[in-house]
Amino acid sequence: MHGNKTIANCHRFILYEVQLYFQ
Repeated sequence: MHGNKTIANCHRFILYEVQLYFQ
């Protein structure tokens, strides 16, 4: 469960950086 949460947070962080990049 902790591993899945970490992966989810990682994907969220990547999506956040992608949004900043394309802005």
